[in-house]
Amino acid sequence: MIKSKNKAGFSKEQFLNSDSYADKRDLLQTVLKDDEKYTAEQADKLISAFLKKEAK
Repeated sequence: MIKSKNKAGFSKEQFLNSDSYADKRDLLQTVLKDDEKYTAEQADKLISAFLKKEAK
């Protein structure tokens, strides 16, 4: 899991309310944690990793 140790970045709620990620809200709900902050690059990497996972 990619975690940001510093306070810079955006919360899960901010990503969910972002127009830039409107088409990825379901994915963001799944890959982001409520109590963490993420940069856009980190969020994009988490989304990509989730989409590349093999279905069980």
